[in-house]
Amino acid sequence: MPISTALIFALLSLVFVAFSARDYLRNDHHLSPAARIWLRVALIFAVVALLLTFVV
Repeated sequence: MPISTALIFALLSLVFVAFSARDYLRNDHHLSPAARIWLRVALIFAVVALLLTFVV
């Protein structure tokens, strides 16, 4: 059974959330510009995963 494209996008989203959380914890609980970008990328991947799951 092949891995669903939506699952791949969801996993990528989780990876970018983890990167952002690591940066947040290292910078005294402040989001750096890089962490904000990682969160935006994670949000984009999550939205694409949801669209692939429910629309396509």
